[in-house]
Amino acid sequence: MTRSSGGPNIISVLVPFKYNIIRPGCPVKNIISLRMEDPCVMVVNQRILWGYKMEKKIIALVAHDRKKTDIVMWANFNRGKLSRCRLVGTGKTAELIRQKTGMEVEEMLPGPQGGDAQIAARVAEGSVDAVIFLRDPLGKHPHDPDINMLMRVCDVHNVPLATNLAAADLIITAFAVE
Repeated sequence: MTRSSGGPNIISVLVPFKYNIIRPGCPVKNIISLRMEDPCVMVVNQRILWGYKMEKKIIALVAHDRKKTDIVMWANFNRGKLSRCRLVGTGKTAELIRQKTGMEVEEMLPGPQGGDAQIAARVAEGSVDAVIFLRDPLGKHPHDPDINMLMRVCDVHNVPLATNLAAADLIITAFAVE
C-alpha cells in the first residue's frame, strides 16, 4: 500500500481487477483509492492476504414448486446472514420469501417465463455472487433447457451453485465468514 497524492486520508490499494470484492488469495491487478476509514488490505507477493468486501454480495434464490416451502424456511432461518446480502429471485420464489420473511428480494420473471435465463444472464455479466437453486430433480419441467443453461453458466463463470439445502448452508456460511 502506498499513499496517493489525494491527501493524508487517501491510500492507494492494489485490488483484483475482475472482482467486485476484495477476496483473500486473489491476484492483484488494479489500483483503486480508499479512504483511511475504509477496511484495509494486506498485499504480499502480489496476493491479497486479508480484506473486507467492498459491497454486498448478491445471491439469486430460485426454487421449483415442490421446493418453495424449503427455500422460504431456509431463508427465514438464515435471515441474519441474508440481510447482509442483496437478494434476487424468480417470480413466485421472490414473492413468497418477501411475504413470509419480510426481506427485500428483487423479483425476476417466473422460471418458465424466462426468469432462470434472467438469472443466468446476471451470472454471466458478473453481477451475481452465488445461486441457491432448490430444484426438484425428480420432476419434469418444460423449461429444462433454461435450468441446464443456468447451471452451466454458473460452472463456466465459477459462481457457487447450491441445488440442495446442505450446499446452500455451506455457501451462506462461507459468505458470513468473509
